[in-house]
Amino acid sequence: MARNEKKYPVQMTQASEPPILVFTLGDTNGIGPEILAKALARPEVLACCRPVIAGSATIYNDARRFAPDAPEGIVVESVEEALS
Repeated sequence: MARNEKKYPVQMTQASEPPILVFTLGDTNGIGPEILAKALARPEVLACCRPVIAGSATIYNDARRFAPDAPEGIVVESVEEALS
């Protein structure tokens, strides 16, 4: 197998929606939630993915005071529910 040849080729398709990207809050007692809120407040981040946050919506929403343009976190029971 050639060095640049992939063992399992990736099939490239044109997606109608950006991919789902799951984020964690990191250390909830540290700056993780604030960093995540600031990242999600950037329009280019939301343009390239559909974010799902794994963690406490309360902690994330509290961190939004550092990034008011960040989307609101909502509580869901599953990823499927988050995407509906």
